[in-house]
Amino acid sequence: MYQPKKYKKQDPDYISKFIEKHPFATVVLKGERMLATHIPVLIDKTSKDFKLYAHIANFNEMLPFLKDGVEVLLIFQGAHAMSHLLGMKKRI
Repeated sequence: MYQPKKYKKQDPDYISKFIEKHPFATVVLKGERMLATHIPVLIDKTSKDFKLYAHIANFNEMLPFLKDGVEVLLIFQGAHAMSHLLGMKKRI
């Protein structure tokens, strides 16, 4: 996933606080084809490295592909807006 250097966050404290504030994630993995689902995620910060916990429905087509060692991408999004559009007047 492309991350411009000026926006890339490496600080674990920043990342864990962001996840706590925005705990809804998009999970992406490669099954027989690309699969994605939206899920709530809990964070456990009691260890040196935080751990993430989540669940999906038993009938989610992603379930058979979630095995130990499988690579997944979790995308957490905060509030977003195109700031240059915020000041525009409504056009009719």
